[in-house]
Amino acid sequence: MISKYDISVDLGNEGTSHRFMVELVGSNKSVLDVGCATGYLAQTLNAFGNWVSGVEYDPEAAETARAHMKRVVVADLDNADLAVAMDGEKFDVVVFGDVLEHLRDPLPTLRQARQLLNPDGYIVISIPNVSHGDVRMSLLLGRFQYRNLGLLDTTHLRFFTRDTLQELLTDAGFIATEVRTTKAGLFTTELGVREDEIDPSVIEAIAKDHDATTYQFVLTAVPEGAAGLAQRAAWRLQESENHIAGLHENVNQIAAELTATASALADAEHRVAACEGERKALSSQVDTLWTQLNSTQMELSRVHSERASAADLAPPADGPATQDLAAELAAATKELEAVRATKTFRLHHLVTDIILPRRRR
Repeated sequence: MISKYDISVDLGNEGTSHRFMVELVGSNKSVLDVGCATGYLAQTLNAFGNWVSGVEYDPEAAETARAHMKRVVVADLDNADLAVAMDGEKFDVVVFGDVLEHLRDPLPTLRQARQLLNPDGYIVISIPNVSHGDVRMSLLLGRFQYRNLGLLDTTHLRFFTRDTLQELLTDAGFIATEVRTTKAGLFTTELGVREDEIDPSVIEAIAKDHDATTYQFVLTAVPEGAAGLAQRAAWRLQESENHIAGLHENVNQIAAELTATASALADAEHRVAACEGERKALSSQVDTLWTQLNSTQMELSRVHSERASAADLAPPADGPATQDLAAELAAATKELEAVRATKTFRLHHLVTDIILPRRRR
């Protein structure tokens, strides 16, 4: 029977516990995979030049794993001493990939792992987060239903939050050096909690916890002591350098955006200056046309007045002079309306007649 933990490792899927574990193990190391199942993780670790041994509870799965591993020991970690089972062999890395939660008491096993580490060795742990928001909301609904896999796996005997995991490490004599998390949004896990079942205020309160969407913790830890503290300091230094490098990248990106914005602003100012020049020219043209129009209207009125006074105040038929003035008036009016129809004139009207008067109030 194939183990339900016979899983395919997909390194192309970012943010998974398997990818994190492979990254944290690294390459060219001696590795002990505790709870190795069918050896699926060892296959990937081998591809990075690691040589992997394993410990497995299920004899059938262990037999499958032997094809991919240097050595596989069948042992029940609830009753066996890990260090004794491996005959005191030393490793660069000991991996507990979703294993500790299956033990009645994982503390002795973690303490025994210290005896298997080389002087610069460390452990890698992947473990589910029982404080995920979906678990909390399930409890509020009065549900705590085990599943075949996932946060409430039927074979889980122990449950951990960030704090209780830290307590376990401290009790076992380890110091966490790097902690990563896999994520699953609220209402997206296998527990099947629906948003319409939960009061919005409760959802809001749960969502404020930074671990409400943490599905698993994946971490490295080193034994306490001078060497452990030095390695932890080295990890912290590397994290700080990576953070600083990220900040430099952000600064460079912001600087590039500011440069682009300044260029766009300069271009806009140039276009505004050009529009202002065109506006002034059109304004002068409008003033000239208004002057001509007023002059023509006055002349036309004078001619009509003189002719109306003659011949017993009877207005004569329009003569050539009147027709010329009328034509001149029509042409001036047409030209003025053409100017008024331009975008620049409308913009000038908006600024001088509407916006500026409002600002003066």
